[in-house]
Amino acid sequence: VYSEHLLLNLLAAGAVRSPDNRIPEKVLAGWRNSVQPYGEALYPQGPADAFSHHSPWIFFSPRGLVSGGGMKVEEDARKAISAQQSWFAKVVAPRYAPKFAGRENPYGRLWGVGPSTCGESDWCGGSGTPSDKGYEGRLVPGPVASSLLFTPKESVKTLMDMKAYLDKELPGAYGRYGFPDQFNPASASAGRTQIAFNLGGVMLSGENALARRRGDMSVSDYFMLNPETGPALEALGFSRASGKVVPAPFPLR
Repeated sequence: VYSEHLLLNLLAAGAVRSPDNRIPEKVLAGWRNSVQPYGEALYPQGPADAFSHHSPWIFFSPRGLVSGGGMKVEEDARKAISAQQSWFAKVVAPRYAPKFAGRENPYGRLWGVGPSTCGESDWCGGSGTPSDKGYEGRLVPGPVASSLLFTPKESVKTLMDMKAYLDKELPGAYGRYGFPDQFNPASASAGRTQIAFNLGGVMLSGENALARRRGDMSVSDYFMLNPETGPALEALGFSRASGKVVPAPFPLR
């Protein structure tokens, strides 16, 4: 969906008020130059998961935002989501097809990969850049939900399909607080943990998407009213197609 690296850099850049305490240029340059392509999408920080495209934009508004290298944030986020969906349909679904002989292969329509819990207490990484490295069949609802702002129709459908699958195949996995952190159709298992960090992102992403649809102020729009947000984005090389990055006034349409 997030990149904690980018989000923390933006927060640090916005918090610095003295030139003597600003983030070293080599750190900012390292961020700007750490981009890996996959298909038509660019993934900041190399083989990062969907986090790279989503988490910062829960708070920092991506509307019209362009990176120093000319990457349009919203457009590239959609490309990254499409790349992940394509990987599941073309690579993951055929790989696990033998496990679902005579039954529907859920990997043909479900997608979503990123870091999550695995086992009883372990934390497993996961690459949202479509990659075979270490992938063992986990589906993570968080990246799908955090895609709501960029691909609302596709993401809502996938989340509904995920819930329907869990209700049918893994009863009880969808619990009091919603989706489990991860589930694995290939091993017919689901995590027992629901992490506030991920579920919080799910709720905030949903509100951002709904507010945009209503034409109201979203979470990110309110956050952008903070005077530190514009300088923070500019420090990392971002700009807006309409000109200088500044907190945008209400209403945003």
